Amino acid sequence: LRSLAYAIEIWNENTGSLSNLHIDPLPHQIMLVHHILKSGNLNWLIADDVGRGKTIEVGMLLSALMHRKDFRRILLITPAGLTRQWKDELHYKFGMNDFRIYGDDFVINEPREWKLYDNVIGSIDRFKSEQHVTVLIQSGKWDIVIFDEAHSLSRVQYGMKFESTERFRLAAGLRTQ
Repeated sequence: LRSLAYAIEIWNENTGSLSNLHIDPLPHQIMLVHHILKSGNLNWLIADDVGRGKTIEVGMLLSALMHRKDFRRILLITPAGLTRQWKDELHYKFGMNDFRIYGDDFVINEPREWKLYDNVIGSIDRFKSEQHVTVLIQSGKWDIVIFDEAHSLSRVQYGMKFESTERFRLAAGLRTQ
Protein backbone atom coordinates (compact mmCIF):
# COMPACT_ATOMS: atom_id res chain seq x y z
CA LEU A 1 0.00 0.00 0.00
CA ARG A 2 2.90 2.35 0.75
CA SER A 3 4.33 1.64 -2.69
CA LEU A 4 0.99 2.40 -4.32
CA ALA A 5 0.51 5.59 -2.27
CA TYR A 6 4.01 6.75 -3.22
CA ALA A 7 3.39 5.95 -6.89
CA ILE A 8 0.11 7.90 -6.89
CA GLU A 9 1.78 10.85 -5.14
CA ILE A 10 4.52 10.92 -7.80
CA TRP A 11 1.96 10.67 -10.60
CA ASN A 12 -0.12 13.54 -9.24
CA GLU A 13 2.95 15.74 -8.78
CA ASN A 14 4.07 15.24 -12.36
CA THR A 15 0.95 14.86 -14.43
CA GLY A 16 -2.20 15.84 -12.63
CA SER A 17 -4.80 13.61 -11.09
CA LEU A 18 -5.31 9.95 -11.87
CA SER A 19 -8.98 10.46 -11.09
CA ASN A 20 -9.46 11.94 -14.57
CA LEU A 21 -8.56 8.61 -16.16
CA HIS A 22 -10.87 5.60 -16.39
CA ILE A 23 -8.24 3.06 -15.37
CA ASP A 24 -6.96 1.38 -12.26
CA PRO A 25 -3.20 1.64 -12.77
CA LEU A 26 -0.84 -0.70 -11.01
CA PRO A 27 2.20 0.62 -9.14
CA HIS A 28 4.67 -0.72 -11.73
CA GLN A 29 2.80 1.18 -14.47
CA ILE A 30 2.86 4.46 -12.56
CA MET A 31 6.53 4.03 -11.68
CA LEU A 32 7.51 3.28 -15.29
CA VAL A 33 5.73 6.34 -16.66
CA HIS A 34 7.24 8.48 -13.92
CA HIS A 35 10.70 7.11 -14.72
CA ILE A 36 10.28 7.87 -18.44
CA LEU A 37 9.02 11.40 -17.78
CA LYS A 38 11.78 12.08 -15.27
CA SER A 39 14.49 10.85 -17.65
CA GLY A 40 13.87 13.67 -20.13
CA ASN A 41 14.32 11.15 -22.95
CA LEU A 42 11.38 9.53 -24.71
CA ASN A 43 13.40 7.03 -26.75
CA TRP A 44 12.25 3.93 -24.86
CA LEU A 45 11.34 0.34 -25.55
CA ILE A 46 8.60 -0.88 -23.23
CA ALA A 47 8.86 -4.65 -23.38
CA ASP A 48 6.84 -5.95 -20.45
CA ASP A 49 5.43 -9.46 -20.52
CA VAL A 50 2.05 -10.07 -22.14
CA GLY A 51 -0.76 -8.84 -19.90
CA ARG A 52 1.35 -6.41 -17.85
CA GLY A 53 -0.42 -3.34 -19.23
CA LYS A 54 1.81 -1.81 -21.93
CA THR A 55 -1.23 -0.16 -23.52
CA ILE A 56 -2.16 1.39 -20.17
CA GLU A 57 1.44 2.59 -19.70
CA VAL A 58 1.46 4.21 -23.13
CA GLY A 59 -1.94 5.81 -22.50
CA MET A 60 -0.74 7.17 -19.16
CA LEU A 61 2.42 8.51 -20.79
CA LEU A 62 0.47 10.22 -23.58
CA SER A 63 -2.01 11.62 -21.06
CA ALA A 64 0.82 13.06 -18.98
CA LEU A 65 2.55 14.58 -22.01
CA MET A 66 -0.70 16.10 -23.25
CA HIS A 67 -1.45 17.44 -19.77
CA ARG A 68 1.97 19.12 -19.75
CA LYS A 69 1.32 20.41 -23.28
CA ASP A 70 4.78 19.14 -24.27
CA PHE A 71 3.59 17.43 -27.42
CA ARG A 72 1.29 18.32 -30.25
CA ARG A 73 1.84 15.66 -32.97
CA ILE A 74 1.55 12.00 -31.99
CA LEU A 75 1.84 9.07 -34.38
CA LEU A 76 0.87 5.60 -33.16
CA ILE A 77 1.72 2.70 -35.48
CA THR A 78 0.08 -0.65 -34.74
CA PRO A 79 -0.77 -3.95 -36.39
CA ALA A 80 -3.82 -3.50 -38.64
CA GLY A 81 -6.11 -5.47 -36.34
CA LEU A 82 -5.37 -3.19 -33.38
CA THR A 83 -5.93 0.30 -34.83
CA ARG A 84 -9.60 0.51 -33.79
CA GLN A 85 -8.83 -1.01 -30.36
CA TRP A 86 -6.15 1.63 -29.71
CA LYS A 87 -8.52 4.43 -30.77
CA ASP A 88 -11.27 3.11 -28.51
CA GLU A 89 -8.98 2.59 -25.50
CA LEU A 90 -7.48 6.06 -25.81
CA HIS A 91 -11.00 7.50 -26.03
CA TYR A 92 -12.72 5.53 -23.25
CA LYS A 93 -9.87 5.12 -20.76
CA PHE A 94 -7.94 8.35 -21.24
CA GLY A 95 -10.44 10.81 -22.76
CA MET A 96 -8.29 11.32 -25.86
CA ASN A 97 -10.84 11.96 -28.58
CA ASP A 98 -8.63 13.51 -31.25
CA PHE A 99 -7.02 10.35 -32.65
CA ARG A 100 -7.91 9.47 -36.24
CA ILE A 101 -7.11 6.25 -38.06
CA TYR A 102 -5.21 6.74 -41.29
CA GLY A 103 -6.99 4.84 -44.07
CA ASP A 104 -10.29 4.52 -42.16
CA ASP A 105 -11.07 8.03 -40.91
CA PHE A 106 -8.97 9.89 -43.48
CA VAL A 107 -6.42 9.52 -46.29
CA ILE A 108 -3.63 11.88 -47.26
CA ASN A 109 -3.01 12.59 -50.92
CA GLU A 110 -0.45 15.36 -50.48
CA PRO A 111 2.04 15.87 -47.63
CA ARG A 112 0.65 19.35 -46.84
CA GLU A 113 -2.66 17.75 -45.78
CA TRP A 114 -0.92 16.24 -42.72
CA LYS A 115 -1.24 19.55 -40.88
CA LEU A 116 -4.94 18.73 -40.50
CA TYR A 117 -4.12 15.70 -38.32
CA ASP A 118 -1.97 15.83 -35.20
CA ASN A 119 -3.02 12.59 -33.48
CA VAL A 120 -2.84 9.69 -35.89
CA ILE A 121 -3.11 5.91 -35.56
CA GLY A 122 -2.08 3.84 -38.54
CA SER A 123 -1.42 0.29 -39.58
CA ILE A 124 2.25 -0.59 -39.91
CA ASP A 125 1.55 -2.62 -43.02
CA ARG A 126 -0.28 0.27 -44.68
CA PHE A 127 2.42 2.79 -43.76
CA LYS A 128 5.29 0.56 -44.91
CA SER A 129 3.98 0.42 -48.49
CA GLU A 130 5.87 2.70 -50.83
CA GLN A 131 2.97 5.01 -51.68
CA HIS A 132 2.07 5.63 -48.02
CA VAL A 133 5.57 5.74 -46.51
CA THR A 134 6.64 8.47 -48.93
CA VAL A 135 3.73 10.69 -47.92
CA LEU A 136 4.24 9.87 -44.22
CA ILE A 137 7.97 10.66 -44.27
CA GLN A 138 7.15 14.02 -45.89
CA SER A 139 4.55 14.78 -43.21
CA GLY A 140 6.96 16.76 -41.06
CA LYS A 141 8.28 16.08 -37.60
CA TRP A 142 6.20 14.06 -35.17
CA ASP A 143 6.70 14.94 -31.51
CA ILE A 144 6.35 11.31 -30.50
CA VAL A 145 6.14 8.10 -32.54
CA ILE A 146 4.99 4.89 -30.88
CA PHE A 147 5.28 1.43 -32.43
CA ASP A 148 3.06 -1.23 -30.93
CA GLU A 149 4.49 -4.72 -31.41
CA ALA A 150 7.95 -3.30 -32.13
CA HIS A 151 9.42 -6.81 -32.33
CA SER A 152 8.14 -6.82 -35.93
CA LEU A 153 10.76 -4.19 -36.82
CA SER A 154 13.66 -6.40 -37.78
CA ARG A 155 17.07 -6.15 -39.36
CA VAL A 156 19.43 -9.07 -39.89
CA GLN A 157 23.20 -8.87 -40.26
CA TYR A 158 25.05 -11.20 -42.62
CA GLY A 159 28.75 -10.52 -42.13
CA MET A 160 29.13 -6.83 -42.95
CA LYS A 161 25.79 -6.60 -44.77
CA PHE A 162 22.45 -5.67 -43.18
CA GLU A 163 19.10 -6.77 -44.51
CA SER A 164 16.14 -4.72 -43.24
CA THR A 165 12.42 -5.37 -43.47
CA GLU A 166 10.08 -2.70 -44.85
CA ARG A 167 8.79 -2.22 -41.31
CA PHE A 168 12.31 -1.53 -40.02
CA ARG A 169 12.93 0.94 -42.86
CA LEU A 170 9.68 2.73 -41.96
CA ALA A 171 10.82 3.15 -38.35
CA ALA A 172 14.30 4.26 -39.43
CA GLY A 173 12.81 6.81 -41.83
CA LEU A 174 10.58 8.28 -39.14
CA ARG A 175 13.50 8.42 -36.72
CA THR A 176 15.62 10.53 -39.08
CA GLN A 177 12.86 13.10 -39.64
